[in-house]
Amino acid sequence: MPTPTPTPTPTPTPTPTPTPTPTPTPTPTPTTGAPTFSKAFSPTSVAAGPTAKTTLTYTITNTAALPLTGLSFSDTLPAGLIVATPNNLNNGCGGTLAAAPGATSILLVNGSLAANASCTISLDLQVTATTAGSLTSPAVTLSSNQAPNATAAAINLTVTVPAPTFTMAFAPNPLGPIGPAPVTGNGTLTFTITNNAAIPLTGLAFNHTLPGAPSSGLQVAAAGIFTPSCGSPTLTAPVNGNTIQFTGGQVAVGGTCTVTIPVKTAVALTPAGTYTYPNSPVTLNSTQAAPVTAGPVTWTVVVN
Repeated sequence: MPTPTPTPTPTPTPTPTPTPTPTPTPTPTPTTGAPTFSKAFSPTSVAAGPTAKTTLTYTITNTAALPLTGLSFSDTLPAGLIVATPNNLNNGCGGTLAAAPGATSILLVNGSLAANASCTISLDLQVTATTAGSLTSPAVTLSSNQAPNATAAAINLTVTVPAPTFTMAFAPNPLGPIGPAPVTGNGTLTFTITNNAAIPLTGLAFNHTLPGAPSSGLQVAAAGIFTPSCGSPTLTAPVNGNTIQFTGGQVAVGGTCTVTIPVKTAVALTPAGTYTYPNSPVTLNSTQAAPVTAGPVTWTVVVN
């Protein structure tokens, strides 16, 4: 009998290995750093006067990949500055900006700024300060809904008041020839103050001592006078003394104040010859401007 052919054993089908489902990589959340915030005056130096103005500009820069909303700041102007009329306001940062003409503060509420963008706010300010010096606009903080606060540093505006022109002069100079000796020399010493500023000058004051001792140099010969343009000052120059004091003067814009003192030689001059009387410099002070100096000047008297 033939041997039966064995039935082959079927090969088992391998179990397929399941493919793992990839875990999605989370999208990173953009980080939001503080924006940059600055402010600046232009020009940074202004001469005091009724038309004196400067432009104040705020700059905000968003370096983040997310937009900023709720931008807000409040800035108080220093004494001597107000919002100008007109204010020429230009707000590129959105929201609501309060800066009415005549106001002393500037307020931004609910501004907005796109990602990686900058915006500016500018407006004109009127300079009301009437004395020379520096006006400091303090640091100001910017807030938003997304980012940490940012701070604009304090800035300074320089206010200038042009110094007046101040001169002193003897007349006639030289005096003479006069004589014959012995003879007393007589003349006038005149102080002239001219206002070069765009505002009135007040508090004008100076002191001067005539050269030499009262008994041998120069003396006040008669009461001094001043022009009405000097206001209502006090002039103290005792006759036969050698001191001159002027206080409380004022002079209008473009005006000139003149103070004239009659002077004489303290003694009759002899013998014939040339006599000189050097006068030291004199400093004029005012409330608004920096001190200014006249002189020195020398009076020459020629005797026959």
